[in-house]
Amino acid sequence: MRKIMVVFGAMVLSATIAVSTSSADGDLAVAKLLYQKKCSVCHGKDGVPKKRGGESASFNDPEWQAKITVEQIVEIIKEGRGEGKYKMKPLETKLTPEEIEMVARFVKEEFGKKK
Repeated sequence: MRKIMVVFGAMVLSATIAVSTSSADGDLAVAKLLYQKKCSVCHGKDGVPKKRGGESASFNDPEWQAKITVEQIVEIIKEGRGEGKYKMKPLETKLTPEEIEMVARFVKEEFGKKK
């Protein structure tokens, strides 16, 4: 009986680890797709702004990454930024709060990785 309980416990533990890992991977995949769909037109798939992105920061810039927080990125996504021709429109009505958080973390974590 004890052997069965140990085996069962090990199976539950491995299933829990697999679900949490795949969930994290799934969140990253969703965040990447959202970024590509909603952000890359101006900010580039590689985080380097395109002409449409005006004078927005390069997300790969270590200096920019060092001074911005996920919370600040969330606010920018929600409220928009800038003026004139290259104004970033607010995405608060286009994305859920969870999606905004995922995209902000994606920008901070994926583009903030040391190259």
